[in-house]
Amino acid sequence: HLLREIIFWPDLKNLYTNTEEERQRALTVYKRSQEHVIGKLHDLMMQHQSSNNFVLVTHGNVIRSLIAHENNISPEEMIKIETHHTGITELDYTDHGTFTITRTDDIKHLKS
Repeated sequence: HLLREIIFWPDLKNLYTNTEEERQRALTVYKRSQEHVIGKLHDLMMQHQSSNNFVLVTHGNVIRSLIAHENNISPEEMIKIETHHTGITELDYTDHGTFTITRTDDIKHLKS
Protein backbone atom coordinates (compact mmCIF):
# COMPACT_ATOMS: atom_id res chain seq x y z
CA HIS A 1 0.00 0.00 0.00
CA LEU A 2 3.00 2.34 0.24
CA LEU A 3 3.10 2.86 -3.51
CA ARG A 4 -0.60 3.55 -4.02
CA GLU A 5 -1.62 4.62 -7.50
CA ILE A 6 -0.17 8.06 -7.99
CA ILE A 7 -2.43 10.83 -9.20
CA PHE A 8 -0.06 12.21 -11.81
CA TRP A 9 -0.32 9.41 -14.38
CA PRO A 10 -3.34 10.86 -16.25
CA ASP A 11 -1.72 14.31 -16.16
CA LEU A 12 1.22 13.16 -18.28
CA LYS A 13 -0.89 13.81 -21.37
CA ASN A 14 -0.53 17.50 -20.47
CA LEU A 15 3.14 17.30 -21.43
CA TYR A 16 1.92 17.50 -25.02
CA THR A 17 -0.57 20.35 -24.62
CA ASN A 18 -0.35 23.68 -26.36
CA THR A 19 0.05 25.73 -23.22
CA GLU A 20 3.36 26.00 -21.43
CA GLU A 21 1.56 26.48 -18.12
CA GLU A 22 -0.13 23.05 -18.35
CA ARG A 23 3.13 21.46 -19.42
CA GLN A 24 5.05 22.97 -16.51
CA ARG A 25 2.36 21.92 -14.05
CA ALA A 26 2.48 18.34 -15.39
CA LEU A 27 6.29 18.33 -15.09
CA THR A 28 6.11 19.57 -11.50
CA VAL A 29 3.61 16.87 -10.55
CA TYR A 30 5.71 14.25 -12.37
CA LYS A 31 8.91 15.24 -10.54
CA ARG A 32 7.17 15.21 -7.16
CA SER A 33 5.61 11.84 -7.88
CA GLN A 34 8.92 10.37 -9.04
CA GLU A 35 10.60 11.56 -5.83
CA HIS A 36 7.76 9.92 -3.89
CA VAL A 37 8.26 6.60 -5.74
CA ILE A 38 12.04 6.64 -5.15
CA GLY A 39 11.55 7.55 -1.48
CA LYS A 40 9.02 4.78 -0.90
CA LEU A 41 11.25 2.25 -2.64
CA HIS A 42 14.09 3.28 -0.33
CA ASP A 43 11.77 2.92 2.70
CA LEU A 44 10.78 -0.57 1.59
CA MET A 45 14.41 -1.56 1.14
CA MET A 46 15.24 -0.35 4.65
CA GLN A 47 12.30 -2.33 6.09
CA HIS A 48 13.46 -5.51 4.36
CA GLN A 49 17.23 -5.19 4.89
CA SER A 50 17.44 -8.57 6.57
CA SER A 51 16.03 -10.40 3.54
CA ASN A 52 17.97 -11.02 0.40
CA ASN A 53 14.93 -10.59 -1.82
CA PHE A 54 11.38 -9.34 -1.86
CA VAL A 55 8.71 -8.87 -4.50
CA LEU A 56 6.93 -5.61 -5.21
CA VAL A 57 3.94 -5.78 -7.53
CA THR A 58 3.20 -2.39 -9.03
CA HIS A 59 1.80 -0.39 -11.92
CA GLY A 60 3.78 -0.04 -15.14
CA ASN A 61 4.11 3.71 -14.64
CA VAL A 62 5.91 3.17 -11.34
CA ILE A 63 8.34 0.92 -13.23
CA ARG A 64 8.69 3.57 -15.95
CA SER A 65 9.41 6.17 -13.29
CA LEU A 66 12.15 4.01 -11.73
CA ILE A 67 13.72 3.31 -15.13
CA ALA A 68 13.58 7.02 -16.02
CA HIS A 69 15.22 7.94 -12.72
CA GLU A 70 17.99 5.38 -13.12
CA ASN A 71 18.74 6.40 -16.72
CA ASN A 72 18.09 10.18 -16.50
CA ILE A 73 15.23 9.93 -18.98
CA SER A 74 12.94 12.92 -19.45
CA PRO A 75 9.22 12.67 -18.64
CA GLU A 76 8.41 13.00 -22.34
CA GLU A 77 10.57 9.97 -23.09
CA MET A 78 9.51 8.08 -19.95
CA ILE A 79 5.95 7.65 -21.12
CA LYS A 80 7.29 5.90 -24.24
CA ILE A 81 8.96 3.14 -22.20
CA GLU A 82 7.17 -0.10 -22.97
CA THR A 83 5.94 -2.29 -20.14
CA HIS A 84 3.91 -5.47 -20.46
CA HIS A 85 1.36 -6.93 -18.08
CA THR A 86 3.27 -9.21 -15.67
CA GLY A 87 6.63 -8.02 -17.07
CA ILE A 88 9.39 -8.54 -14.52
CA THR A 89 11.79 -5.73 -13.72
CA GLU A 90 14.56 -6.56 -11.27
CA LEU A 91 16.48 -4.07 -9.17
CA ASP A 92 19.65 -4.58 -7.15
CA TYR A 93 19.73 -2.27 -4.17
CA THR A 94 23.15 -1.22 -2.87
CA ASP A 95 24.32 -0.54 0.66
CA HIS A 96 24.64 3.11 -0.38
CA GLY A 97 20.89 3.52 -0.85
CA THR A 98 20.93 3.41 -4.64
CA PHE A 99 19.72 0.80 -7.06
CA THR A 100 20.62 -0.56 -10.46
CA ILE A 101 18.20 -2.16 -12.88
CA THR A 102 19.37 -5.64 -13.81
CA ARG A 103 16.35 -6.84 -15.78
CA THR A 104 13.59 -4.86 -17.49
CA ASP A 105 10.12 -5.96 -18.61
CA ASP A 106 11.08 -9.63 -18.91
CA ILE A 107 8.11 -11.63 -20.24
CA LYS A 108 9.82 -14.97 -20.92
CA HIS A 109 7.42 -16.59 -18.46
CA LEU A 110 4.53 -15.80 -20.84
CA LYS A 111 6.02 -17.64 -23.81
CA SER A 112 5.28 -21.32 -24.25
